[in-house]
Amino acid sequence: MLGEITKEHYVKYSSLYGKQIEAIEQEIDQSGKISSNLELAVEKGLKYAQNLRQLWVSSDYHEKQRLQYLVFPEGMMYDKQKDEVLTTRINSIFGQIALLSRISEKNKKGNPDADCLFGSRVVPTGIEPVSKV
Repeated sequence: MLGEITKEHYVKYSSLYGKQIEAIEQEIDQSGKISSNLELAVEKGLKYAQNLRQLWVSSDYHEKQRLQYLVFPEGMMYDKQKDEVLTTRINSIFGQIALLSRISEKNKKGNPDADCLFGSRVVPTGIEPVSKV
């Protein structure tokens, strides 16, 4: 509105806008909680990543399956002829760790290689593939 407004309009619209402001503040509060949950999830993922080998060794069959699908959400396949473990997707946090590890290792060796993205082939590391039914 342009110009002066009446007291009736002020009361009507201030209460309407007040309710909208409250709703927005509640959304902001809830989005903050989502962010902290995301931070907790990332921290938990990093703890798993730091102890992945130890977790694997000390796990039973079902826990190993859960770990496998945590790292490789779409599962893994094994090519007997080539003795290779293949996967189509890696959990993003573990993919980034692998990428950063490869970059760090190449930088230590003095060989900066631009093509260091983690591909779809996975070197067998003792992770047992789950047979697809």
